[in-house]
Amino acid sequence: MSEPSCEFRFPQYDFTFLRHLKAHQRESITPSAFRPISEACITALRPLQADDFGFVFIDGKLYTGLVITLHSKTAGKYGKHAAVTDSSSIAVISYLGVQVFENTTANHFSATLQATVPLDTRYYQHIFSIQFLLVLPSSVITIQRNGGLVMENGYHMNIFRDLISKANKLKAALKVFNPRGG
Repeated sequence: MSEPSCEFRFPQYDFTFLRHLKAHQRESITPSAFRPISEACITALRPLQADDFGFVFIDGKLYTGLVITLHSKTAGKYGKHAAVTDSSSIAVISYLGVQVFENTTANHFSATLQATVPLDTRYYQHIFSIQFLLVLPSSVITIQRNGGLVMENGYHMNIFRDLISKANKLKAALKVFNPRGG
């Protein structure tokens, strides 16, 4: 499978993006791992929208997430956060509501996380945009009858494995992004 057509772009006055970039650079995440997550492969041609899948980093662990909602800050210093339908830049997004899928075996992801097995419930999380690492093409995800996912082996599954091996660096980068830890 070929690499997605996602190029690194450096917006001139996007301070949120600059903080995102600095957090990952400060933890010296390698360029090969940084390239896909610098802008989450979100472009004007491939905007992020509800029902997209992507890699999310929550509580020091990598998951696959289904985007439920997107929130962006309106103009001004005291602007409020409002729901948006799509975005051509991850830097514009403040928060995302996602359903979380945990990797269970090989390329299978379960809708029920280990933490929620006793209750047999799904897991949803409200995350910062920096925690959304990479949007996935819908063609690499197959939804199973039980609500779980199967990801096609290949380029994106290799990125997932590579990011798992860099979990400590990603965790440190998130701490740099939000030093209060909240």
